[in-house]
Amino acid sequence: MARDNTNRPPHEFGQWAALQGNTNVRPFSDFGPVFTADDTATIQAAVDWSSSSGIPVGGDGTYPIDGVVIKDRARVICPGPRGNTAGVGTTFVPKSGGTAKGLFLLDTGPVQRVVLSGFGLDATGGANAGQHGIYFLAMPIFIAGAWQGGLWSSVWNDLMVQGFTGEQIWLHASGDEVAHPFSAPHQFGRMTGVVALTASTTRRALRLTGQVGQFNYDAACQFDGALGGGASRLIGTENVLIERGVDRTTFVQDSDRAPYTHNFFGSTFQSNTLAARIERATNINFIGAHFEECPRGVKFDVQAYGNSVRSCDFQNVGQDAHGTIPGRVIEATGGSETSVLVDGNIFVGPVDTHFAQSGGAQLITGAGNRHSGDTLRTSGLTKGAIAAAATITTQSFNYVYVNGSATAVNTIASDLLPGEVLVLRANGADLLLGASGNIELGAYQAPLRVPQNGSAILIRNDLSNVWLLAAVGGQNSLRAPVVFINASNSPYTVVPGSGTVNVDCTSGNVVVNLPANTLAPSGARLTVRRFDSSGNSCTINGATGGAVALTRVLQAIDFERDAIVGSGAWALVGGYNLPLAQPLIPAGSNSYLKFTKTVGGGVATQFDGSDGITLAVDADTANTASKVVARDASGNFAAHDVTVNKVIGLLQGNADTATKAAKLTGAEVTATATLDTTKYVNVTIDVAGTPTTYKMLIGT
Repeated sequence: MARDNTNRPPHEFGQWAALQGNTNVRPFSDFGPVFTADDTATIQAAVDWSSSSGIPVGGDGTYPIDGVVIKDRARVICPGPRGNTAGVGTTFVPKSGGTAKGLFLLDTGPVQRVVLSGFGLDATGGANAGQHGIYFLAMPIFIAGAWQGGLWSSVWNDLMVQGFTGEQIWLHASGDEVAHPFSAPHQFGRMTGVVALTASTTRRALRLTGQVGQFNYDAACQFDGALGGGASRLIGTENVLIERGVDRTTFVQDSDRAPYTHNFFGSTFQSNTLAARIERATNINFIGAHFEECPRGVKFDVQAYGNSVRSCDFQNVGQDAHGTIPGRVIEATGGSETSVLVDGNIFVGPVDTHFAQSGGAQLITGAGNRHSGDTLRTSGLTKGAIAAAATITTQSFNYVYVNGSATAVNTIASDLLPGEVLVLRANGADLLLGASGNIELGAYQAPLRVPQNGSAILIRNDLSNVWLLAAVGGQNSLRAPVVFINASNSPYTVVPGSGTVNVDCTSGNVVVNLPANTLAPSGARLTVRRFDSSGNSCTINGATGGAVALTRVLQAIDFERDAIVGSGAWALVGGYNLPLAQPLIPAGSNSYLKFTKTVGGGVATQFDGSDGITLAVDADTANTASKVVARDASGNFAAHDVTVNKVIGLLQGNADTATKAAKLTGAEVTATATLDTTKYVNVTIDVAGTPTTYKMLIGT
């Protein structure tokens, strides 16, 4: 059909004519009168025709409407929003006395491949009370044996929605499962250059309710309070609300179906009490977004898990400038399932609290968060004290207080991944770590005692699915400090752990007490060192309880001087290498060394190490049985037989006959020498029974 432009309003020329030529868009005026007090019927006819034909419709000008229904495959493409400049662009405004819930509504059943582009919805000139700008409620119909509905695969481009006393944009998917047990989601959407400005202290620029998922909001999207900043900013509710399902009639929350997978890339949020609140929704991500002039930034509330705020810019966000609400930039609250990862963000301007966490929620900070010239302030990121038990649950916390208890912790249930670090701090009392669950203590003996206010550092390992102990630190930890003790602070009780106790007895006697488990866990070492030469005593008291306590205390203690006096029934336990400077025998016990001194009266003496004693040896120079052989004053001694391997030097004797026996190549050799009356010595050598006599001439 030929187009007749002779009676068309001037708004449909200029920019509009160029758009028609490039996109084959059919004008609204082809479907009825426009620019009347109520253009609803004309615009609806145009949308219906676009839905059936697949051809875009549009126009240039201002169109009063009320409740136009967007249908399957409808394409409304206009040259751009009018904004605040009269005569330029396309604007839909509420007709006077309109009663529809929204200027744009959604058809029943599945509505797919919708394109909304290049226009504005503006109620600033006279809004109908409570009316929404775009209200898309998913209303399913029964198709092919199932209920189906909702908005699918939609494109939103270059739109401006402002001035409505209801929501500016509300995507309301199915969720009231009691009255309507079906699934009708809004899915697969993309918004580019969409601007929504709220004009109510109780309504939002963007509201997502129920099963709304898989939407991307590209750069140039803006969800704000009223235009203007500073003192003129709108103080009311949040700009963006992402929430679980609510009933379509009463609007009471009645479903756990909630939005999922929404990515705000470079979007802007400004001028309201709270920029965005996420309730029960999952995988909501703010990436490279800009936030400005809001006392609070983003709040993740009630089972909102798997979310993130990354590489965003916060300008003057997080200060309680109005005295009624706490200034917070990013907050996680509402239960243990709420979680958000926060990293790489930049903060500018005054901030009360950057990151806040409460109610068991988990705000996990990553690297790269910076506030130039200021300190990042947090609240509640450290897990509050939990009770020690055989199994403790630490969620995604990296730092957890655990109340000390006699019950050893053997298993840690955590959401942290392999390679991540968990710090357990002993709160109120010593904390015990066992090794019968998924905790590996390495060389330390179970149970490992983490002293009060000390911390155990563990790393998750995926090779064996255990927590590996990396270190124990903090006050009174395994490596106890060097302690100097003198009479003024005696007695002194050694704290559990290893270290050095330096004892100075110059000014008086000193007592050192060693309680049970002084060296727990095994592998620790304690040195008790006395470094003075006074006559005063250093008494070291062991824990009562018998040999068991002694075993724990003595397995690696160096006593470098003086005696050890036990307050309990101590006994030496074998199997330990005790590098003691002198014997360790407690006074008052019956574990004494007993010996007899035969030289000096033979008095039986009990030795307890209290002083030095020189022992005489029971020996004799004569060849006496059961005696130690002793030299006489000349260094000689008597013996019966002497067996030697080798004789070096001259053999001397005064007998007429000398006999020497030796083994030469296995034969017994006997030599006999006699002096005859002549000049000769007759030497007879008998080798193996064969004697041979030789004459040797004696010289004069």
